[in-house]
Amino acid sequence: MNLITEVKQAGPVSIRIIGLQGRVVYEKTITGVGVGFQQVSLRNINLKTASDIVKVVSSGYVQTGKLVVEN
Repeated sequence: MNLITEVKQAGPVSIRIIGLQGRVVYEKTITGVGVGFQQVSLRNINLKTASDIVKVVSSGYVQTGKLVVEN
């Protein structure tokens, strides 16, 4: 699964996927990310068909969105 996000300031990026029950089901931090649109590969992720929340934090900027998984 790939995620495309816009990074406003270079530095580490934290990606968190939160399930419907409010639990963190996936978390990844990437260092050395540059400014601009970035494609991030989410490996070893096993999400069932669901609607989860994805939260991306980069140098104080927070982006949240809905992640819909269909199998």
